[in-house]
Amino acid sequence: PRVETKIDSSYFTALTVFVSLTTLLEQKGEDLSNAKILVEGVGKVSAHLMQMIASSGARIVGVSTIAGSIFDQNGINIEKLLSLKRVHGDECLKHYEGVFVQGSEELYVQSADVLIPGARPNSINEENIDAIKARFIVPIANISASPQMERAMFDRLVSYIPGFVSNSGGIFCWYLARLSEPCRESIIRDGYAKKVRNLIDDASARKLPIADLARLQAQ
Repeated sequence: PRVETKIDSSYFTALTVFVSLTTLLEQKGEDLSNAKILVEGVGKVSAHLMQMIASSGARIVGVSTIAGSIFDQNGINIEKLLSLKRVHGDECLKHYEGVFVQGSEELYVQSADVLIPGARPNSINEENIDAIKARFIVPIANISASPQMERAMFDRLVSYIPGFVSNSGGIFCWYLARLSEPCRESIIRDGYAKKVRNLIDDASARKLPIADLARLQAQ
């Protein structure tokens, strides 16, 4: 019989992005609480994700929507931004006082440790890859970069986890639907984190881009 649940798949998608990010930084000897982060989009998944990031002590210094992008190296007030989003939608950035709204494409080239692509495919491309300053890229979106761009990032010492790994929580939670919510959360925070940790370490040992090894394992 079908089991009816009230699973918030966007939360679990955000959770695997967050766990992927946390695990990547740990394996590279970095501390998330000291990181400056850029987030593309203010949707259901990114709203959960930004709250997780803010709770970790990290600073979200740039956010974009289709209406533009805003930046503050001291950190954006996420609760304030999400409150404005509920009223103004993607135009929320224009109502966030004290910042200048720039073009959406400016997000990718700002100074930060982490970039989280959250919208269109192939957003990392030949036009912006040389200008990207972030050393770690963990997408919400699918296919943020082609294999050619993945290799280019690898050559530039940028650590990139492909979206089919980082955003997989929305699928996991449905397979785990018969379990309690705390149990689902534990499986992702512990079991999934272990798989990501092994993926990162194996890719490093084999001198491969993380995305290359992830595809080999998936196949």
